[in-house]
Amino acid sequence: PSDIGIMSIDGKIYEVTYAEKLNNIVLHHIAVPKDSDKDALFATLKEYIGTEVHMAINWNRRITLARHHTGTHLVIAAARKVLGQHIWQAGAQKGLARSRIDLSHYKRITQEELNEIEKLANEYVMMNIDSRSTISEDSVTTLMRFLTVIKDETYSLDDSCEKIFLNNQNAWSNINNAQFLDLVQTFFRERHDYYKSINTGVQWTKPVPFDDIVRKQMEHDDYLFNFVDYLKELFERDNVRYFLAMSSGRQQRFNQIADRWQCYSDQCKFMMDITDKELKEYAERTQRTGKPLKEHHLVGAWTGASNSNVRETFDFKADHTVRFQCDEQMTSPYYFGVLQLKTIYNGVWELKGDSLIMKYNPELETAVDTTGISYTSDMKKFVSNLMAEIDAAFDKMKKERMAEGIHADAYAVSIDNSLDKIEIRTEAKGEDGTMEPVFKYLLRKNEESEK
Repeated sequence: PSDIGIMSIDGKIYEVTYAEKLNNIVLHHIAVPKDSDKDALFATLKEYIGTEVHMAINWNRRITLARHHTGTHLVIAAARKVLGQHIWQAGAQKGLARSRIDLSHYKRITQEELNEIEKLANEYVMMNIDSRSTISEDSVTTLMRFLTVIKDETYSLDDSCEKIFLNNQNAWSNINNAQFLDLVQTFFRERHDYYKSINTGVQWTKPVPFDDIVRKQMEHDDYLFNFVDYLKELFERDNVRYFLAMSSGRQQRFNQIADRWQCYSDQCKFMMDITDKELKEYAERTQRTGKPLKEHHLVGAWTGASNSNVRETFDFKADHTVRFQCDEQMTSPYYFGVLQLKTIYNGVWELKGDSLIMKYNPELETAVDTTGISYTSDMKKFVSNLMAEIDAAFDKMKKERMAEGIHADAYAVSIDNSLDKIEIRTEAKGEDGTMEPVFKYLLRKNEESEK
């Protein structure tokens, strides 16, 4: 709900009953008494154009809604503690008398679980937590990533589909609808303009260079200096406050672009006489071109098509045991070379139809290989602190896994005709909160691929 209050113009008081934002204009709705002359009131308001206006909000209403808003966040935090980290907000409604929060969960929440969530949320309230001084480590990390720009960090545009379309003579010869072609060209042009904007626009540029954080760490004897204090310092900077203030503006821009491009898509489908259902079925047919995966196909070692710093390896045995190993290469300004981190999960696997199900044991194997790094004597303290941080992170991960118990993952899978590439399909929450398909590929590991 919006704020309400009063508006004072030249000594006259008007009651503001609702406020809303349309593009960059804030509209204030005022109460009109039943016995008033609406035409005369409208004429009077027109005379006020350019006049300074004084306004006051209904503070009791504002603080009530704010507390309800905070309460929903506390309920989500408590629910994640009780039900698991998969919990996310599916919807909400805030009011003066009561508020509602909708949570995603794979089954009905029991009364015992509800009681525990309520108890934990009330404990959070009674703790009177300072929102900055006691911010969690995960939240600090998330916020720092949100504000920090990595060197040469840009959003890349894959324009291969444009090149194929624009150079495909068959496509052009079969399309005789000028409006359709105009829409496609407009879409291509807007994509380029949009990517250029988010890579160079000041409202999109993250305000904290990564080198500033490194220098800040170097100023302290302890590598793990207080990031919360640093955040408080950052919040005093104009460019940081501007970047945070523009968050809703960036989201609004995302929504506008998405709406416009959805409109282009709908126009094209009307011209081509294609329904949403037909387009979805066509997309599913073109995406799933592999063949069913059989058990004897799966047995062996596979590597994930990961980024250059992380490598995933799966070893599926004929006795239905599986070993998943994650190798991460870690660089740092405190040493030369690459630090190797290794995490190993052991479990069992089974195929049910087109689904691959893997159940991992709670025990983890971890290792840190320092043979590939070297450092100067004045960096020894920083490297030691970094190693302590890594050990602590591994210990925390092991404790969380033990508390969770057996962990199960299920994926839709298929294999290509070469029998050397597996497609894994799962789902993840998109920016709009809906579940979207996510694809991952495994390549058969052999001696040639290792070279």
